[in-house]
Amino acid sequence: DKTLSWWTKEMRKKKRALDEGRETNLTQEQVDKLTAWGFKWDTGFIKPTVVTAPKSWDERFADLCRYKEENGHVNVPQRYPVLGNWVHRQRKDYRLRKLGESNIMTDEKIKKLTEVGFVWLTRKSRGPDKKKSPKKKWKR
Repeated sequence: DKTLSWWTKEMRKKKRALDEGRETNLTQEQVDKLTAWGFKWDTGFIKPTVVTAPKSWDERFADLCRYKEENGHVNVPQRYPVLGNWVHRQRKDYRLRKLGESNIMTDEKIKKLTEVGFVWLTRKSRGPDKKKSPKKKWKR
C-alpha cells in the first residue's frame, strides 16, 4: 500500500527531526505510542560512514569477493548502500546487454561474476524481456 509506505517514511523522517532537535509536529507521546505498538523506527539500511572516491569495477569486484568470504554468498542486499547498489547495477547492465543495448558489461565481467556464484536473476528481476507475469485473480 503506497499510502502506508508514505506514512511510515514520513513518521521516520519526523522522528529523526525530533531526535535532532528540529521542528516537527510529531510529539514524544506519539513516538512512545508507536514504539509501544511495535513500530520499527530503524529500517535496517546501513548508511555509509565515509564518502569515498568511486572505485573501479575491479575494486568493487574485490569488495564482492570479500563479502562472499564473510557471508558465504554474493547476494548482497541493497541495504548495503554502496556494494548493494553496485551488485544491482551489474544485474541491470547484464539485462541491457542481453537486450542488445550497449553498456559497460563485458564477457570477461560476466565470466568473473559467474565464477564467484553471482545470481543474475533474482525474484525482483524479470529477466531480459522484462515482461510482468500475469496477475492472479483472487476470489472473495
